[in-house]
Amino acid sequence: MTSIVQIDAKDFDRLAAAFKRLPPEMQAKVFGRAIGRSRKVVERTYAKLASARMDVSQKHIMARTRSSASSDEMTLTIKSAQIPLHELGAKQAKRGVQVRLRGSYRSAFIAKSGKGQGKVLKRTGQDSLPTRMLFGPNPAGEATRNPSTYEDMLGEIARGVFLGEIAGGLGYMLGRLG
Repeated sequence: MTSIVQIDAKDFDRLAAAFKRLPPEMQAKVFGRAIGRSRKVVERTYAKLASARMDVSQKHIMARTRSSASSDEMTLTIKSAQIPLHELGAKQAKRGVQVRLRGSYRSAFIAKSGKGQGKVLKRTGQDSLPTRMLFGPNPAGEATRNPSTYEDMLGEIARGVFLGEIAGGLGYMLGRLG
């Protein structure tokens, strides 16, 4: 899915003219700082928004989120992997496993030994084996179910943060030139 963000041409022309006045090594510094700051803001903002919508801690979403930037695009990658219930603070109860903000999973148990130690498991049949591991929400699934929400967020960041960082960096570097 590709989202296109439009920026006013007058703003771009003013920034481009100021940018051209800088020496090439300063241009690279300004652009690199703006990209780096924008990447972190994109990751944090996505984690904050998805966390509120999915009722999980931001740390679980940040652990599955990476961003990269090149000269012509910024990419936010969310690992499409469900969060295991044991990472969400599962606790053993009498009739299953309780997970805060997720509810209870009847007949599930927390493994005490073996390969699955500490993980939330549930038997698939009447016998003690096989078992399957239980998972919570998928951070990537949230973005695919509600693409317009996240496209708007990324557009706001591009308009606000990136251009603001470029303008601030230009002001700083032009001031250093004299």
